Amino acid sequence: MGVASGVPDSLYVWILVYSHHDHNYYPQPGPIGGGSGQYQGMAYLGTETEGVGHEFDIIVALADEDANTKLQSDAANHIGWSDLPGGVEEMTRITVRRGH
Repeated sequence: MGVASGVPDSLYVWILVYSHHDHNYYPQPGPIGGGSGQYQGMAYLGTETEGVGHEFDIIVALADEDANTKLQSDAANHIGWSDLPGGVEEMTRITVRRGH
């Protein structure tokens, strides 16, 4: 669980995953919230058989209304991008290596 503070009510909080293997950003199911508050969400690192041993960045980002609509659609269809779309601002990230 994390806390987002100072976030305007007009922005949505998202978790994104960046794959170091295929160099794409993937929106995770969301948004996990809007505005300031306490949030939690899931980050999927590959599939059951793909991604083992690979590095990933788990990113918390803010999205405006238009970007939020795109993120929802792309998350539902498992679409990734080489660059963050307009209207998305990265707030923080951590790098992890997937074990099993």
